[in-house]
Amino acid sequence: MNNLKDHIDEPMLGIVAGLNLLGFKTTMSCCGFTYKDEKVRKSHLGKTYVYIKYDKVPLVMLAALSLKSGWVYQEKGTMIDWYGLGWKEWGNHEWTKPESIHNYEAFLMDISKMERALYLYRNYMAESVTIHDGNEAYRQDVSKYWQYEPAEPWTVTKEEFLQMITIPKEFVGQTI
Repeated sequence: MNNLKDHIDEPMLGIVAGLNLLGFKTTMSCCGFTYKDEKVRKSHLGKTYVYIKYDKVPLVMLAALSLKSGWVYQEKGTMIDWYGLGWKEWGNHEWTKPESIHNYEAFLMDISKMERALYLYRNYMAESVTIHDGNEAYRQDVSKYWQYEPAEPWTVTKEEFLQMITIPKEFVGQTI
């Protein structure tokens, strides 16, 4: 389990692949919920997000994808925290509680919305890209004492990206 692909939450693989194929440089991500056959159990839950390097952001594409997906972003030093709203718009609803069987659904909907937005921009994607572990960047940019060893880079193709995401039949073929 030393390839970067094995360290990314499975529900987020398509988003991480698609963003990097569009020229973004992701450094970390989380789906926000636990899922079956999860390789590494999370101690943090409740937010579906990706962090991207600020200096590697195609700003027009960031704005376009945000509008299409409903995701929002904030500058966090040298990174951009880009995330779905999850349960924020629901207020204190019963399903927002972590023990609720429905808790994961808002996060999964956020993932679905971003996958659809990425799909629309597939014609702007590179044919393949090699993604480097964000822990490498944190070790360089934050501290040499950063404790997580970087995983081996992951090379992904546009074709693989299209196999990773879920697109409804009525959406197939649409493009920007």
